Formats: sequence, C-alpha cells, structure tokens
Amino acid sequence: MIALLEKLLAIPSPTRHEKEIADFVRHWVGEYIAGSAISELNNNVLIQLPFDETKPHICLVGHLDVVPEHFTPYQQDGHLHGSGASDMLGAVAVFLDVVAKHRDEILKNYNVSIFLYAREEQTPMNV
Repeated sequence: MIALLEKLLAIPSPTRHEKEIADFVRHWVGEYIAGSAISELNNNVLIQLPFDETKPHICLVGHLDVVPEHFTPYQQDGHLHGSGASDMLGAVAVFLDVVAKHRDEILKNYNVSIFLYAREEQTPMNV
C-alpha cells in the first residue's frame, strides 16, 4: 500500500488538473482489480465490481485533487509526506489496496464500487 501511495503522491493533481492521476488510477485498477468495470468522465473515475442485487452495496468515495502545492513525496522518521497524503490520497490508496487484496472475500457479502472524483478542493460551494 505504501508503494501505491508513493506513486499517487508523486503525481501533481491540483484542482482542475487531475487527468494524470485519473489515468494512473484507471490503469492501476485494470491491472490489480480483476473483473472491474472502469468508467471515466472529466477525470472522475468510477470502479464497479460485479453486482449481485441480493447483497448490500458499499461505495468508497474520495477525491483526486489535492492542496497544498505539489512537492516531491519523502519519508522522514517513519512518516510519508506528500501533497494530499492525509486529504485524501492516503484514503484512496487504502480503498484501492484493500479492494485489490480482498476482492473475493468482500464480494462474498457485499457489492463494492469506488468513486474517485475531481475538483473537490478549491471549488466554490455555490457552483
């Protein structure tokens, strides 16, 4: 998971400039989360796993843009630092890693999808 987070943090993704990170996520999911349907529109990424209407649905939701200004991620004293590490790319890495590693176990009891959207930071509330 740390390796995935380091890759996410290395991609500059300020608000309205999320294309590169959205592309990375789509490619990563295609490689590591078998059987997922991936939709993308305007750098918003929806990942859907096989759906069984008899099971509850869990949707993990997060955003791909970050503040503050991008800087090269680094580790110090056992901590990983990077733009968006705590809001929200750390959680995005957890979503992707957990679903990739535990896909079959999760799907025994739940439907799962992941929605990662663009333009959360610095977007006016009245838009």
